[in-house]
Amino acid sequence: MTDAPLSAAPLVSPDAETSTAGPRPRTLPAPRRRGPSPRYLRMVQDESVRRDLRTLALFVRIYCDGNHRDRERAKH
Repeated sequence: MTDAPLSAAPLVSPDAETSTAGPRPRTLPAPRRRGPSPRYLRMVQDESVRRDLRTLALFVRIYCDGNHRDRERAKH
């Protein structure tokens, strides 16, 4: 045994010498679902929520038309 301080010990897992698996492969994230979420679909069934969304959309349109009228629009 050496007289080296504990902080000098290498950071290796206890089973590193016996493991032959190598590094774990990276997994890709799950693809994102397109379209409205189930929560949104539940919420818009309420007429008051739909009315509030229409009001909000009107305010967003007024704001954007007033501040970004000269911008080019992207084709959807």
